[in-house]
Amino acid sequence: MSPEEVFKLQWKQIEINDVGRTDTKGQRQEWLVAYIRTTRSKTSALREIVCNQGRELKRWMAILKEYCSEHDIKSKIGPSTLVFGDPYNKFTSHPYVRYYRSWSEMRNKLKDKFKGHRFSPHPYTLYSMRSTFIEDHLLKGTDLFLLARLAGHDVKELMKSYERLDIRNRTEEITAIQFGKKKEEEFIVDLMNEEQD
Repeated sequence: MSPEEVFKLQWKQIEINDVGRTDTKGQRQEWLVAYIRTTRSKTSALREIVCNQGRELKRWMAILKEYCSEHDIKSKIGPSTLVFGDPYNKFTSHPYVRYYRSWSEMRNKLKDKFKGHRFSPHPYTLYSMRSTFIEDHLLKGTDLFLLARLAGHDVKELMKSYERLDIRNRTEEITAIQFGKKKEEEFIVDLMNEEQD
């Protein structure tokens, strides 16, 4: 998600489903998947993001409720409440400068931990993980139309931005030379003239 999408995110845009399973001992293993409905700010395209952050979002809700209770904050958390709103101001958006400072702090702490991308002259940043997610799925063979919908791109834009990846993945197919192998002679099997055993 873009920062703008995160700032505007409301709880009603999030659906969490437990897609866990029962293990061999009969114990239910929880696996919370979040479906986040949002509008891509650049393209105004509606999209649904699927992510493994259901547990974290559930925990964030509990933290907010506990914080409000401990600090006697009367604001209630409802469907239209901003997920990352200011509890002291009826969960309205924090001033942008606060997000910017937090984002800058995270970027500075992580900047030496990221390795730059081989196809980009730009420094690799925290936000670059979005393109890495897309690239990893393209290399894995995830359906292009599904990936475009998840990213909020159209297929043409996705291919324009990421088409270079396929070449590296198919290097052997392009450059393979057969050494020391004689072409096998082919024989036609004539079923009509086969000798009966």
